[in-house]
Amino acid sequence: TSSRPELVTFDALVAEAALLVEDRDAALAAEWLDAALRTQRQSVPDFDPVNAIAFVRAMRLRAEIATAMGDTETAARWRRAMQELWGSADPSVAALLERPTLASR
Repeated sequence: TSSRPELVTFDALVAEAALLVEDRDAALAAEWLDAALRTQRQSVPDFDPVNAIAFVRAMRLRAEIATAMGDTETAARWRRAMQELWGSADPSVAALLERPTLASR
C-alpha cells in the first residue's frame, strides 16, 4: 500500500481499509479513509463508475468505523454524505452499495 492513501484509487483503498479493520486497526483505517476523502474535496471528480461506487463505499466504511468507535458525529456526517450522493440512485446501482464491506463480514 502507498504510504499516502490519498494517492490510491478508492476501489483499492476500501479493500485495504477493510482489511485493516479486520486486523483490528480501525484507527489507521479511519486515518487512511479520512486522508483520501478529504483530498477528494479538492480534486477534479473521477467519473470512472468503479471508483464512483468505491468512493461512496469508502464513505460507508468510514461511517461504520466511526460507529464502532463510538463517534456518532462522524458516522452521521458520512451517512448524510452518502445519502446526498446516492439517495436517489437507480435500484441496480444502490444495490452495489449494499454489498457488505470486508469489515462487516
